Amino acid sequence: MTTLSHRLGTLLCLISLTSFAADLTPNATLSFYFPELPNTLAGMVSGTTKVARLGALLPSNYSAASKHPLFVYIKGGSGGPEDGGAIARDIVGADDFIAVQVPLFKKNQPKGKTLPVMMEDLAIVSTAYRTMLKKLAAEVPNIDWERSVIGGHSNGAHTLSVLLAGRDEFITQHFHAFWLHEGGFQLMPAAMPIKDSRFLLLVADDGMTVGSEFRQLMLDQTSLLERQAKLMKVDFKSVIMRGYGHDVPPEYMRNVRQFARGEPLEDIPASEKAAAAKLTPPLRTHPDSSAWNDLLVHDLTNMKVPGAIWSYREGTLTATEDQNIWTKATHGDCVLDFEFKFEPGANSGVFLYNSDETNWMPASIEIQICDDRAKQWQEKPANWRCGAFFGHQPATKSTVKPAGEWNRMTITAIGPKIIVVLNGEVVNEIDLTRWKDGKLNPDGSEMPKWLQGKPWTEMPTKGRIGFQGRHAGAGIEFRKVKLLRL
Repeated sequence: MTTLSHRLGTLLCLISLTSFAADLTPNATLSFYFPELPNTLAGMVSGTTKVARLGALLPSNYSAASKHPLFVYIKGGSGGPEDGGAIARDIVGADDFIAVQVPLFKKNQPKGKTLPVMMEDLAIVSTAYRTMLKKLAAEVPNIDWERSVIGGHSNGAHTLSVLLAGRDEFITQHFHAFWLHEGGFQLMPAAMPIKDSRFLLLVADDGMTVGSEFRQLMLDQTSLLERQAKLMKVDFKSVIMRGYGHDVPPEYMRNVRQFARGEPLEDIPASEKAAAAKLTPPLRTHPDSSAWNDLLVHDLTNMKVPGAIWSYREGTLTATEDQNIWTKATHGDCVLDFEFKFEPGANSGVFLYNSDETNWMPASIEIQICDDRAKQWQEKPANWRCGAFFGHQPATKSTVKPAGEWNRMTITAIGPKIIVVLNGEVVNEIDLTRWKDGKLNPDGSEMPKWLQGKPWTEMPTKGRIGFQGRHAGAGIEFRKVKLLRL
């Protein structure tokens, strides 16, 4: 009786929560529970019962006198954990759109393993989303359906493709912009011919756990879909996420934001271009980089991380071993601004234009970070000191602070020309086109054997950015790592 009473109490509580009028104010958080709907996919996978919930965040500029479109995000995997629309808002931005998250549903699902949503699940998914979105529309009457957008990642994209291929009446009548990220490919040929609609497909080009052949198949499918869309005169765009696998990279989520807002898909958004326009590169002083994009995301999913060696906590990046961390994305002309602090005797570095993270030494431009006061490094060539282009060109002066103090470094890279500012002073400038020999520097000195290879004049001026870990037995920390693409 106690268990039954508890369940009835929970049900009555959920019903009462959905009975109050929604708080329709800017930035308000809305939650609607649907105990009448089947168990969610997340619940089925965990072997528990999870009451279906729609979470929504009203935009920062919400007004009852204006119409606001929806931006509905369907998560991958099992659809959990719930975030109340927070990820949707991160993607689309805080203004204009009502950010919405809905759970996943599946007809049959064994405990412990997530299966993809398929056409056999159309009826249950269709009923659930129609019920949930109608409830939202009843509580928020000023939805702009004409500009509303729905999309998802992985299994969320599978779910959307099922709804589209099945010509779900509610979804196809109320939404006209659809984005699919790393999923839904197989059903897209049947999903695309929807009148007056736009499509965005995002696919990675890096190998997945199932192998590079499967990844190549997805890329081939994308090419076929582009040709099919052209023949059918469908508004279809695809974005290849270079250097990524089955990830959710922030720099490509910006393309989703642009798509949702009807803007051109640009690699560098207008806000970043505006920030760059305020500068006169190459920079010879430290900039105000506070509003620039963080190079690192909180869980390092935009980086190639070797095992559990690197950690990023409370804004500080550090490593326990001597292994490098690399961006998954490649970068060309840019300004990289960051702070670093090291232990006594440290020898580390930051890398630009990397084209091979395995054989990285001759395939990167390394700006040296070093404890210049340590005896072992004072005995080495000058091009091993802090601010040097390691093994190639020494810094003009030593401005690095003692171990235990925070330093600031700003690096401007524009094609073959790179300039380094350390603690307020220009300490190095280089033109890679002067390095026409793969063994000798322009001053006639020999490079260290492990750096010898292709001459720098032949190296690409676009590649991964990297940081060296705990080298020479001394730790190093990085923080406030900001990137502005030029």
